[in-house]
Amino acid sequence: MIYLKKILKNLLRSNKLCLFRQKQTCLFRVLEKQTCLFIVILFLLGLGLRLFLIFSLPLWQDEAFSVWVIQFPFLKILTGVLDPTHPPGYYFFLKLWSLVSGHLFWLRASSLFFFTINIFLLGKIGLALKKGPIFSLILVFLYIFSGYFVIFDWQVRMYAGVVTLILASLFFLLKENLLFFIIVNLIGLYFDYGFLWYLVPLFFFVLFQVIIKKNTHQRKVLFSLISSVILFLPWLPSLLRYYQSGIEGIAWTKFSLSPSFFVPYFLGSHTNKVFLLPLLMMAIFGLYLLGRERKSMVIFQITLFSALFSTVFAFLFSVLVSPIFHTRSLQIVGINLLFLFGLTLHWLYQKGQHYLFFGVVLLILVNFFFVVRLFFQQPSYLLLNFFPWK
Repeated sequence: MIYLKKILKNLLRSNKLCLFRQKQTCLFRVLEKQTCLFIVILFLLGLGLRLFLIFSLPLWQDEAFSVWVIQFPFLKILTGVLDPTHPPGYYFFLKLWSLVSGHLFWLRASSLFFFTINIFLLGKIGLALKKGPIFSLILVFLYIFSGYFVIFDWQVRMYAGVVTLILASLFFLLKENLLFFIIVNLIGLYFDYGFLWYLVPLFFFVLFQVIIKKNTHQRKVLFSLISSVILFLPWLPSLLRYYQSGIEGIAWTKFSLSPSFFVPYFLGSHTNKVFLLPLLMMAIFGLYLLGRERKSMVIFQITLFSALFSTVFAFLFSVLVSPIFHTRSLQIVGINLLFLFGLTLHWLYQKGQHYLFFGVVLLILVNFFFVVRLFFQQPSYLLLNFFPWK
């Protein structure tokens, strides 16, 4: 009789467990079938949160500088004399954007424009990588609720646009559309020097593939990169002329050389020390998954190499020569971490690790809202210096 009771109890438990797992499996199936719908919902949530930041946050110092630059004629902006730290491409774009309105909301909406394109590109890249629609959804979710990228998606600065150009370059490279690849790279070079942290390592990566690995398929990519650089050469005299002024303009970044600052900044946890270790573990596990794949997607290899190369070079140059380690400009690091986080979450999804999957999702959401709180309480940790008036 006792033995029969034990059997019934175990059977009841197993039935409950099966029902629970079936519910979770159904939820995952809904995510797969309605990926586009969930992406739209996430986009609207992300858009609403960034609109809240646009309306709530006062002007800050660098934004004021951007507004000041576009008060000048197009030709003077193109000379680069107004801002030796950055090429004129972004300011030229912003000047065109301001022809509709010079209101702060409209100027900040330019970053929302790039935010929208980034959502589209991440969705497309996720599909192009052939990891299933759920991977696109994961990438979009991670970007919208990133504690790193949310710093850029609402302000009158070039950072969100640089992310757009890097993602567009990766997408056209993935689709082997080399004409648009050349055009996007050229725009990126004139748009902001932050694009170089992606493009220079990419050049060395492709050069290694062609010369050492004897990968003849990469020769066209190498030629495309050289074409973009050649078309950028007319700006080289101006770059050399304003080089020293530009270096002096970012000398303030010296304090960011401390790993205790830049590691949480790139991971998007900032002052939220509780979330630092889980996010770091996600990145490391994503790196493990990337290394375990026999045929890793070249996009993952490129972003990883670009992130490592740029971080090491910028750090060493800053220590030995002059500070250039600008965490806001090293967006390729954030993009690489986005992909590593995505690989980890996608693995949890594939292995049916429901508790861990939704636990990580919850962790990212909670961390995000803690970061949003920093905008109003401790903006200096996000490298923001708001004026005391709105």
